[in-house]
Amino acid sequence: MNRMAALIALCMLCGVAVRVSGQGSLYSYRTDGNSFVSNVFLNEIPTKAFRHFRKTYPFAAEEKWVKSRDGFSAYFRTGDSVTYSVKYDRGGHYTRTMIYYRKGRLPAQLTGPVKIAYPGFSVLYTSEMDDQMNKSYEVMMTDSTNVKVVDISGGEMKTVLDYQVAPDYWLALRRMY
Repeated sequence: MNRMAALIALCMLCGVAVRVSGQGSLYSYRTDGNSFVSNVFLNEIPTKAFRHFRKTYPFAAEEKWVKSRDGFSAYFRTGDSVTYSVKYDRGGHYTRTMIYYRKGRLPAQLTGPVKIAYPGFSVLYTSEMDDQMNKSYEVMMTDSTNVKVVDISGGEMKTVLDYQVAPDYWLALRRMY
């Protein structure tokens, strides 16, 4: 029996539905009312990584697992415009999480300090990085003529980009986020 047939038989025994795309590079798995997509066979995703992901992100649905030369990443989006990117090394050990907040979203603990430090600015996006040792944030915000990118790390807030934009560029930027 070839490898593909063996995998499909194993998945049928375990109650997992498998759909392989026509190109053979994307595999879709369905189990317990949840589904996910991967660029590798299910058995290539380290068990340690998969279990950590399921335990840490039980609210994740329809995630996409991607194998790279550095390890594995799982991506998913929540219904409120938040995108997660969870990274694991080749052995399945968790390394970091990137969370992207769009449409003016800002984690609750940052709302007050950012509004006080930058009155009159509205948030376009926020990215959060947690690497087990440190948590840092990057916030892009704008008023009617300026765009600022602020780095928040270790309790400090620092403007890393500050520039003026033309009104028509500002409108296009606003629509994008």
